[in-house]
Amino acid sequence: MKPFLLGLTLICSAAPLWAQKPVGSRAFTAEESRRSLWPKFQRMSHGQYVGEFAALQYLLRNQGFYKGTPTGVFDAKGSNKTENAIKAFQRAKGLKVDGIVGTQSWPKLLVRLKKGDRGDAVRALQTLLNTQQDDRHEPIYGAVKVDGIFGTGTDRVLKLFQKDNALITDGVAGPQTWSLLLSPAVGD
Repeated sequence: MKPFLLGLTLICSAAPLWAQKPVGSRAFTAEESRRSLWPKFQRMSHGQYVGEFAALQYLLRNQGFYKGTPTGVFDAKGSNKTENAIKAFQRAKGLKVDGIVGTQSWPKLLVRLKKGDRGDAVRALQTLLNTQQDDRHEPIYGAVKVDGIFGTGTDRVLKLFQKDNALITDGVAGPQTWSLLLSPAVGD
């Protein structure tokens, strides 16, 4: 189980899944982004797992930059598929093109999600919820079907995760929820 990390927040821009682009009320503020701590994902990253990389690929696909089925592998030997998708995303968003998903990229990549949402960002959330495992590598809260539909099962598991991590138990995947889901557990 990933421990509660006091003060760790992950802030992001939001997009309704049907529109596939950031819009108004679901976006986080620039101030929220500035005060956030961000995990860093890049080629040859250590400490991230297949679930975290698959979630990244779903998020890139949600915005139209990753083609195909997420593999959970950053890039196989001889392939630059994920890195190229990150760079295309950064270029399109007017960010520094470095192939690293960190402080500059997360605020533009993540979305605030709630029950009723659909799409690849929901698949990313469901994948990350399934990475919350016990010592036997079983999902702590029960497996969530990775179907891209934020329904009752996803809502229930998300609320259990939020409760266990001393977050507001509102069933909304916002900045603090994303940050804890994306951050490797201490010692990993």
